[in-house]
Amino acid sequence: MIYVGGTNLTQTNFSHYYNGSEIVVAGEITDNNIETFTPQVVAISSNRRIIFSNPNETVESTGTVSDDHIQRVWAYLTVKQLLEKELQLSGPEKEKVKKEAMELSLKYSFVTPLTSMVVTKPPGENTDVLHKPKEGETSQRWPSPGGQPNLAHLTPASGYSGQWVLSADYGIAYVLENPDYLEPVDAPIDATDAPLLHRFLLNSTGNQTVPLCFDISGAIILKLFHHPSRGQYSNGELDSIANGGFSKIFIHIKTHQHVEVDAESQRVTVRDGQAVTYQAAGQDPSTVGSVTVTVYNTEIHIAPEDILLVISQHEKNGQRLLWPVLRQQPSTNNTEGLLAVKPAVYEVVQQVPVTKLKIKNQETDVTSTDPPVTKNCWLMSADSALQRPLADFFMAQL
Repeated sequence: MIYVGGTNLTQTNFSHYYNGSEIVVAGEITDNNIETFTPQVVAISSNRRIIFSNPNETVESTGTVSDDHIQRVWAYLTVKQLLEKELQLSGPEKEKVKKEAMELSLKYSFVTPLTSMVVTKPPGENTDVLHKPKEGETSQRWPSPGGQPNLAHLTPASGYSGQWVLSADYGIAYVLENPDYLEPVDAPIDATDAPLLHRFLLNSTGNQTVPLCFDISGAIILKLFHHPSRGQYSNGELDSIANGGFSKIFIHIKTHQHVEVDAESQRVTVRDGQAVTYQAAGQDPSTVGSVTVTVYNTEIHIAPEDILLVISQHEKNGQRLLWPVLRQQPSTNNTEGLLAVKPAVYEVVQQVPVTKLKIKNQETDVTSTDPPVTKNCWLMSADSALQRPLADFFMAQL
């Protein structure tokens, strides 16, 4: 979505749009001048790029929707996106985004992880804070005195902590070498309230036995492996399963050769220009140009030239998911993407009162806990683990 003459916009890039779906983008028109406002939609399908633009079309207000309602829609979307962004940051940037989300939540009376609802009783009564009950506990209920309604307002949540913890889940490098550990982990909070997270592990070097790990929020598209000089690009779309995997992985070679792996349909599609073939387990390898595709029962091997990308197929909670690993690195080093990130090198510089790791002269707080599964890791922000902004790995399309 492109809005010339618009400002303070909510999310404008969306990876999918299905028949019957709705997309809502809210913002302000610069200087309130409708004449300079030009909306444009750029849609990319499997085989073409379409642009929709009608700058002269407007819809007269019926008066049934107030400006305040539209502002609340904008605030709701903005707070939601700030909370997702805050999970991926650390340090001053994290605090800045968290403060912005909390201020908007208080202004528009939204209950979020950063705010609590306070029920104020009539004068002479005590003021109580209603916290969300823990699982298995009965919720607190406070009756209002007869004829005197309770008043509710929001305050910043107490006890909010941004401290990193040591967790034990699985990531790209670990899962592919240890598929038996693909077991669900008990969530510390209700699944309905938990953000959709996927955990990734970075291999460590030398005597560093505990790898680094980080979470990525949302079903987004990530840059897995790009080799620009050869025109080879691999991108993956995360699924909608908490701590799941990838739902789709696409590999592009030059401009006309493509390999598409879809977990839901269990289909491997090989495209060479207008020619399309489908690969299944047990069939002979398919070779298109310099790319060879071989499908096994639980793995898919894709080998362009001297690179070997292996995509493992797993199942969790009845849904299939994909995990990629670069089994064979190319002879050149001008590569980028999550699968091209070098093994982490860190140093434990402090253990009391808070454990700190130093990575490239930058210190990050971590906390060690007993892991619920076999593999444990140092959990930190994605930016700290990758030593670059996580946004560098975001892609607009597969």
